[in-house]
Amino acid sequence: MSWFADYCEEAAQTDQLSRDGNHVALLATGLFGEAGSVLAELKKTVRERGAYPSYQNRLMEEIGDLLWYFARLVCVLAPSDVRKLDELADCSRQHGDHADDRPIHDALALGSAAGALLGTLQHSTDNVAQSQLSTIWSALLRVAAGTRIDVREAANKNLAKTQSRWPSEQDFLSLFDERFDETERIPRRLDVEFRQIRRGDKHAVLLRCNGLNITEHRRSSDRQHRPSGFLQIPRRLPSRSRRVPRMVTGRTLPS
Repeated sequence: MSWFADYCEEAAQTDQLSRDGNHVALLATGLFGEAGSVLAELKKTVRERGAYPSYQNRLMEEIGDLLWYFARLVCVLAPSDVRKLDELADCSRQHGDHADDRPIHDALALGSAAGALLGTLQHSTDNVAQSQLSTIWSALLRVAAGTRIDVREAANKNLAKTQSRWPSEQDFLSLFDERFDETERIPRRLDVEFRQIRRGDKHAVLLRCNGLNITEHRRSSDRQHRPSGFLQIPRRLPSRSRRVPRMVTGRTLPS
């Protein structure tokens, strides 16, 4: 099986949009968005020049993301073209397309082709010509060659990223305090309640967690400097104080 066919098969397993009624439209929208991201990265490297050391990694990630949407569209709209596109990629690789000093033009062609596909899909998925997919693929290969990005490497890194985000089997690590005594574990469930109460003719909000009162908040105009009976932590220390005061039931204890 060819590398692109393998990639298409793996990419299908991480497609979270497949159950949506607008599946094809969402894939095409993603493709168009990623084409814009590739253009943005190329623009940044021209603007920032040597001040953008992560450019190559970022561009490879964006090309990998674009490749994912393209592969899913091919599998949905023209699955019989997978092998043909794979052969086109091998042909481009064998001819050794040289890096272009101005890959922005190929990226513009890529964005234009993605936009044309999006326009076609507005009317019907049956009208998608195989030539449109081939045009996008050719432009993508030229951009990759012009920026010295290995398409296969971009595909492999994209698979690693998507599979880590949506693994086929979810194997969670045990909690760090799993072996602790029950009284020393972080609660597995927190029930937080915000309760509005009255204090005379004033309103206050009582915050409760797992049935315990935590703190009480009054409106700023209603607050008074008197003990409230709750644990308080000062938000800001006095500018001249270097010690952290301990406050319990509204009274400052000496450190």
